[in-house]
Amino acid sequence: MNVLSKLTMSGVLASVLAATGAQAGEIRHDWRDIHRDRVALRQDVRDRDWTAARAERQDLRSDYRDLRADRWDARSDRRDIRADRVDLRNDYRDVARDRTELRDDLRSGNYAAARAERQDLRNDYRDVRNDRQDLARDWRDYDHDVR
Repeated sequence: MNVLSKLTMSGVLASVLAATGAQAGEIRHDWRDIHRDRVALRQDVRDRDWTAARAERQDLRSDYRDLRADRWDARSDRRDIRADRVDLRNDYRDVARDRTELRDDLRSGNYAAARAERQDLRNDYRDVRNDRQDLARDWRDYDHDVR
């Protein structure tokens, strides 16, 4: 194989891999890339262009690998969303309990305990805010991976 054909082969392979890697983070684009590579592979085999067919097979393998990684990422995002929802429900339950205790402390005149309950409520509100932000980030990440 002469130098010119080697350079052409490497250029074709680099351009094919660069074209599919640009949007490999989304499942929809992975399926589109797989379809395009399958069509190109069939055409290369039909034309008996074995070097291009080999490059398409390698590209197809990498596209399937990207698809599997993206689907796993989407599953872990869903798992994280479920865990965040459970944590948020528990935080809301803590807030309700602390509010009841604060009312009881104020009603009984125990102002030192009420001060501690207010601090506990501030901490619980901070936890709720952080969990809601985390949940929003997880949904954005999930939407980006799936759509």
